[in-house]
Amino acid sequence: SETGAAGRRRPARDGRRTSLSEVLLCAGLQVFPCRAVIFDKDGTLFDAYRFLAALHRMREQVVAQAAGHDVLPLYRRLCGVAYQPVRKPRWIAASGGLWLDSRGPLYEAAFDEEAAILAAVLAAEGRPWSEARSAARQLLLEADRRLAIPDITHPLPGVVAAVSRLADAGLRLALATGDTESRARAQLAFTGLDRRFGAVVTPERTGRGKPAPEFVWEACRDLGVAPEECVVVGDSPVDCEMGRAAGVRGTIGVGPEARDAAPWTAWLPSVAELEVQNA
Repeated sequence: SETGAAGRRRPARDGRRTSLSEVLLCAGLQVFPCRAVIFDKDGTLFDAYRFLAALHRMREQVVAQAAGHDVLPLYRRLCGVAYQPVRKPRWIAASGGLWLDSRGPLYEAAFDEEAAILAAVLAAEGRPWSEARSAARQLLLEADRRLAIPDITHPLPGVVAAVSRLADAGLRLALATGDTESRARAQLAFTGLDRRFGAVVTPERTGRGKPAPEFVWEACRDLGVAPEECVVVGDSPVDCEMGRAAGVRGTIGVGPEARDAAPWTAWLPSVAELEVQNA
């Protein structure tokens, strides 16, 4: 076995194995014999841009109430957010007139990294670092508390049916996300997909953000499979890097932005196009 940078060991092939039947996961013309699938959340299963736009607007509201509106321009720039069209690669028009950098911190950073960004903004406005760091975490947590799960949870077309199809075929499923565990589990429960997933892995557990392979390794421990029996499905290059570093059987990119952004094993327009057949 191998040891990850966070001190967690890669699960051995013959670890806590179960008597799972192998299933053929079909991504277009490519077929992956596997026992488990590890999904990213935002941009893969759920509409990332509607969620992130709502999240950032709530964060701005909370931050402005606590620190004033003058801090918002710097905060937006560091998060990769704009309120006017940005004609640059990677920038996407989101809901409510926001433009988001699809590979920026708001899209890809873990909670602790987002808190560090906000702390830097507060420190730049004159707060002592220790105070800024503590305040940043509390402000982000307050924004999370104010967000209603139904308002930020929008499954992409065909996702619920596709996930159910894979689970019914005998595949074990896990979620590997940079979001918080409480919100990820709440969103799965809201859509009725919580009973389909045997593992939810977040930076709270790994101690690192993506593309750390620990996301996959921890999911494998929960599911009772080896990494080489898994396929990772995601929309971001960090999902591809995570899967390759963990030693999975294959990586499947989904969505138009993923197509040429990473060396995926396969690509599909949507999770809805994943199919299965018995081996």
